[in-house]
Amino acid sequence: MAWAIFCLVGLHLFNPGWLSESNLYEATLTEHDQNPSLRNHLNKCYTRNRTKFYSKSPSIEYSGDQKRVVEAVVWAWSGYKKYAFGHDVLDTATMKGVAWLNHDIGLTLIDSLDTMFLLGMTNEFQESLLWVREVFPEKLQKGGVVSVFETTIRVLGGLLSAYHLSGERHVLDAAVTLADSLSQSFNTLSGIPLSLINLTDGVGHEQSTLAQIGTLQLEFKYLAQLTCNNNYRVYVEHIMNSLLQEMTQYYPDGLLPIQISDEGRIDSTSIISFGANGDSYYEYLLKQWIFSDKKDDKYKLAYEMAIKSMKEKMVRKAVGLSNLTILGDLSLNKDGTRSFEAKMQHLACFVPGMLALGFFHGMPIWHLELAKELMQTCFVMYDEMESGLAADEAYFQVENEKNVSPKHNARLKHNNPNYSPNYNAKDFLVPTQNENILRPEAVESLMILYRVTHDEMYRSWGRKILDAFELGCQIPEGGFSGVMEVHLKNPYHNDKVMESFFIAETLKYLFLLFSDDDILPLDEYVFNTEAHPFPIFRH
Repeated sequence: MAWAIFCLVGLHLFNPGWLSESNLYEATLTEHDQNPSLRNHLNKCYTRNRTKFYSKSPSIEYSGDQKRVVEAVVWAWSGYKKYAFGHDVLDTATMKGVAWLNHDIGLTLIDSLDTMFLLGMTNEFQESLLWVREVFPEKLQKGGVVSVFETTIRVLGGLLSAYHLSGERHVLDAAVTLADSLSQSFNTLSGIPLSLINLTDGVGHEQSTLAQIGTLQLEFKYLAQLTCNNNYRVYVEHIMNSLLQEMTQYYPDGLLPIQISDEGRIDSTSIISFGANGDSYYEYLLKQWIFSDKKDDKYKLAYEMAIKSMKEKMVRKAVGLSNLTILGDLSLNKDGTRSFEAKMQHLACFVPGMLALGFFHGMPIWHLELAKELMQTCFVMYDEMESGLAADEAYFQVENEKNVSPKHNARLKHNNPNYSPNYNAKDFLVPTQNENILRPEAVESLMILYRVTHDEMYRSWGRKILDAFELGCQIPEGGFSGVMEVHLKNPYHNDKVMESFFIAETLKYLFLLFSDDDILPLDEYVFNTEAHPFPIFRH
């Protein structure tokens, strides 16, 4: 089906320097064209897409493990609802609602919608949908700065998945309004958005990173399908075309440095990482291919190249009792070569799940074998801490220390008071000032690996992690808090915020880990990087 190109009512029109005059003509309509014909077009598009709504009833009966997760979600939501309802996040130090940056748009509420639906929390879900209808539009009109990336994956993604699950038209309308505001961020000479944007005046701030610009695509492409408005696809496809062109010219191994310059180019001096600021770019290479019904092979080829190079250059065996496999970073030396950093970020623990998902969709068997090895390392990062909770990063000693950065070599940190060997940790060190902020990556990978292998070990590991969250992070008044010094048996609360991803991702993935495979099956859905499920449109 040819993509009809329409501009929705309320879209702020602009002519970015990268958008050609012919494309701009196709991407816009006159005011005269926009009245009854546009509404008729949108209604037809809406009617056609109604057949793609979620058809399975939400859960009302739970297994023992599921029930524990539901109780955790109810407890987390109770704290948010009582002290922070309608605000971005719950501040666990003051037990008040606060903005995540400085434009408070109900981040946790919208991020949690699909989790509540799937768990059968009907009253909470309907109350939140009412807030989206009556309050969210006013919130968007207030001044303030948001992260383009975080707002896209959490808020836009949350609205789109809630629309798919519920079929409530006003949720799609809210998604369109938000996307039109976010679309102002593409109004740069290069078409590459800056990191932050004021939703009211469209002014952008700060350089972006690889993950920030390479993780907008699923959300805007899905919205383009739902609204038959190809503008959204044009914006984010331009970003990918720019990145893949640079990859072809300068980075033939498929591994891209994480910083983006003011001109929208890749900064070759920055590190290469599957952790912070790089991670979800690679995730979305795979998922854009899957989401295209495996038609858009340029993403498959880029993904395969990157994973092959990752295995060759960024995966090492660690010295220790557990024979662990680690995924480190690559830093740039003065002579232009790169050194391996023998640390593993918790953020990189999404990689086992990504590799297993790739295998599920036809990648070679070694992807699954590497996924299993890295998953063991991620679990050991939890299991060898006294609290049962992983730190945000761990430092290892690797077998072959050639081209290994001394700065990140655990062997050199044993006598450093800033690093703790921990009473139990046999394989790695963590910084003394370490923390766990309720991140989802490890349990995300457990869920996918369980669905691909049906090995009960992955469920047992998930139970241990859930035990640790309940024991160390639960707040008596309601909600959960991140913790500091996880190498101690009794870590203390970090007095920060309950991140919206705890309900949206961590607890949702734990629920799915203990659920049957037909709840959001992997051959019918793609999860965005915030765990919001989008149905794969069959061509």
